Amino acid sequence: NFTMGRPKAKPQPLSAPQDQKTNTLVVGVIVGVVGGILLGGLVVGAILLMRKNRREKKYRTNYVNTEMEKSIEMLPGNNVVFEEKLREGDYGTVYRGYYSSTEVMIQPLTNEDRRSTFINESNILKKLHHPNVIQTTGIVESGGK
Repeated sequence: NFTMGRPKAKPQPLSAPQDQKTNTLVVGVIVGVVGGILLGGLVVGAILLMRKNRREKKYRTNYVNTEMEKSIEMLPGNNVVFEEKLREGDYGTVYRGYYSSTEVMIQPLTNEDRRSTFINESNILKKLHHPNVIQTTGIVESGGK
C-alpha cells in the first residue's frame, strides 16, 4: 500500500472530550458544595449574631433601668401639694404645685407601662441644668392629690 502525499494522522480517541466533561462536572460539584457550605455558615452565623444581640440588648435594658431607678431620688409623697392644672398631653396631665414649700411642676404617671421610660427621662432631666429647662428634683412614688 503506497499513498501519495502526507501520511494520514491517526484518529484521536473519543475519550479526550469525555474526560474534559467529567473534569468540568467534578469542578462544578466541588464549587457548588463549597459554596453551599459557606452560604450555610453565613446564615447560621447571622442567626447566632442576632440572638446574641437580642440577649445583650435585653440585659442592657434591664441593667440601665435598674441603675436609673437607683440614681433618681425617690421622694416621700406626703410633701406634695397639687395647685393648678397647667396642660394635658399625650403623656398625662401636668400640674403646678409645691413640694416641701418649693414650687414644682408635677406630672403624675398615668400609664404603668411607661414607668421605665418615665424613670429614664427623669434621670436624664435631673442631670440637665439650663435656664430654660425645669430642674428635676426626683420622683414621688405615691401621694399628693
